[in-house]
Amino acid sequence: MHLRMLYLARQFLERAGMEVVGGIISPSHATLVRQKQRRNVKQIIPQRHRLNMARLMVGGSQWLTVDAWEITRRRIMDYLSVLHHVREVAERTWPGHTIRVVYLTKPYGMLRLSPEALRENGYGCLCVCRPVESERLLKQMAIYGSHENNPWEGVAHVVEDAAMLTHELERTTSAAVREDLIAGRDVDSMVGVSVSGYAVKHRLGGKMAGEEKWKPQEKEVRWCEEDGVRPYRTEPPEVRQRLNSRSEWATAGMEAIHGPSLGGAA
Repeated sequence: MHLRMLYLARQFLERAGMEVVGGIISPSHATLVRQKQRRNVKQIIPQRHRLNMARLMVGGSQWLTVDAWEITRRRIMDYLSVLHHVREVAERTWPGHTIRVVYLTKPYGMLRLSPEALRENGYGCLCVCRPVESERLLKQMAIYGSHENNPWEGVAHVVEDAAMLTHELERTTSAAVREDLIAGRDVDSMVGVSVSGYAVKHRLGGKMAGEEKWKPQEKEVRWCEEDGVRPYRTEPPEVRQRLNSRSEWATAGMEAIHGPSLGGAA
């Protein structure tokens, strides 16, 4: 579902007249994951595996990449710090161009953001929701005031994904994937063959179930891994090994956005 959200967000922004030059996936810091999963500590997948699976999920995308900056910090970074980092990456990648960073978040995360801080720093935020979620979120955002003085106006976008989805895709959440892995069920339809194969090879389900212990090296973040995972860096240009320069990668990113896009955004 993460990839679907990214593609729908891109489609929405392009229809709004914006040019999308790239997208960055930033896996969460280990401490933040522990806080969220404090009631299910055994289901926490070490950051090394989470980073590798994110890289496999992106695969050979021409416009998406995975940034290990946030996950390799010594402490949790707030969302504004991560957005500042992303803007620095964009400015180094496309010098001389004004790039607006738009933060893609889930419904429950939207209202935790500060619209004033986003506006002050020139950022935007976007949320892709299913119909029930979008209706609830818009009602919650409306309590901040009328249309004219609502602080979210011009900062936030709510995109409704009303497409008919398969049962497997509809129930795809991080929790559902972990539960199926622990139960030994196939998760190909939810995360794809490459990620599913990685989880099976490294016995993530059995380790979350307590049948095996995590090895110390599994909790370390390394740039190069086995399984054909590419050696990503902290900025997109180095990820594109088949291109020789930043300018070539930037040009490819600009051209790639004109390809076919997914349906389902409202």
